[in-house]
Order: sequence, then structure tokens, then C-alpha cells
Amino acid sequence: MILRFLIYFFLAFLAVGIPTIARVHGNHSTSYLVTTLKSLLVNLEPTSIQDVIFVVHLADEAKHEREQLRQQLEIYFEEKIKHGLIHIIEAPLSFYPQLKGLPSTLGDSEGRMYWRAKQTMDFVYLMRYCENLASYYLHLEDDIKVTTKGYVGAIKRFIDRHSMERWPGLYLSVNGFIGKLFRWEDIDLICRFLKLFYNEYPPDLLLKGYVEFILRCKDCVNRFSHKPVLFEHVGKQSSSLGT
Repeated sequence: MILRFLIYFFLAFLAVGIPTIARVHGNHSTSYLVTTLKSLLVNLEPTSIQDVIFVVHLADEAKHEREQLRQQLEIYFEEKIKHGLIHIIEAPLSFYPQLKGLPSTLGDSEGRMYWRAKQTMDFVYLMRYCENLASYYLHLEDDIKVTTKGYVGAIKRFIDRHSMERWPGLYLSVNGFIGKLFRWEDIDLICRFLKLFYNEYPPDLLLKGYVEFILRCKDCVNRFSHKPVLFEHVGKQSSSLGT
């Protein structure tokens, strides 16, 4: 208990996880990641810089895609990376369970089954990395814009507003997995659940099932949603199979 308290005491306030993968359609590749990070940084109040860590997970299978994006990030955010404000991570192949040849669910093709199963495990790896970095974990994606300047302060106020409730997550955006905020101590169970059912449903539906059926909180979205949203999806090119 004492060790747990000490770990908690020395954590940053917020770890922001951003998984990213090349969005390719035909011969055209699109990336929103640099724009997303710029939006997060420009809307970050100066007093909160010490409170936040941004973690970018390069999740492309192709090594050249990961290297190209890493180099791009190092050009745009060299100082932020050097000072630890931005972390760049990759998952080893050994981390992933079986991804190919999975039985179809929801009528999805083999290709889409692979894509969504890998996406779920990408999220798990990212959340595990962030687990002991901060008191709260915020999951975003690589194609969002910030709708509120000083969003860290807004998040703190929203947490305070619900301080007397045992919330399973706070909803700072309405889209899929975007803008979902979790406590540090809840990450382990969420990751275990996602990993257990990674081949059954996409991650957003798994999260919905975890909250509604495991935690029995069917009104959580209504009770714990921030209005207006703090983060908005802006990407038009999907990362799903080039669609």
C-alpha cells in the first residue's frame, strides 16, 4: 500500500496516448499526426506542461513507415522529445497474439478482422506503457483537433465535478475510443478485458461492453460526458484497409 501511494504521488497528472498508423488509399498516403500534436501543444496551457506526457505509438507493420514517421516527428518536435514531453514507442512483434486467420464476427472479412484485432492490441500496448506514467490516461487518435484552449484545466475541473462518484471513465469526446479518460488504477483491468476479447469485437464495442455489462453502468455515457466535447475527430482518410 505504501509503495502504491509513493508511485501515485510521483506520477504526472495526465498521459495522453496516441496510436498512429499510415492511412493509405491507392497510392496516396495521408497523415494527420503532426497537425494533431500541434493542436494539442498550442492549446496546452503553459502551467500544465509539467503535468502532461504525450505518448505516440507507431503501430505500422512496415518498418519504413515507422521510421519515416519517427523522422518526421523528430524534425517537428525535437525539443519536446528531448525533454520528455513527447514519447515515441513501438511494440515488438512478440507482444501480439494471433492476428491472422481469426474466425469472423460481425460479418467482417478476414482483412478487417486482422485490422481491428491489431488495433485493439495496439491500444493495449499503449495503455500498458502509460500505466505508470500518470494518474490519468487519456486515449486519443492521430486525427483530432482540440476544441477547448486550456483543455487540461477543463479536464481537472471535470474530474473534480465527479470526485464523489466512482466513474469507470470520463467521456471527453463522443467518437469511438477517442477522448476516453481513465484512472491509473483502472488501466490493468481494462487492458485485461481488451486482451481477452481482442478477436471478438472492435475496441470501441469492447469498451462499451466492459462499462455497461461488466461494470453495470449503462447510463455512464449520459452521466459522465463532457459538454461540449474537448476533442473532435477531423480525419477523412480512414486507417482501415485503405477505405
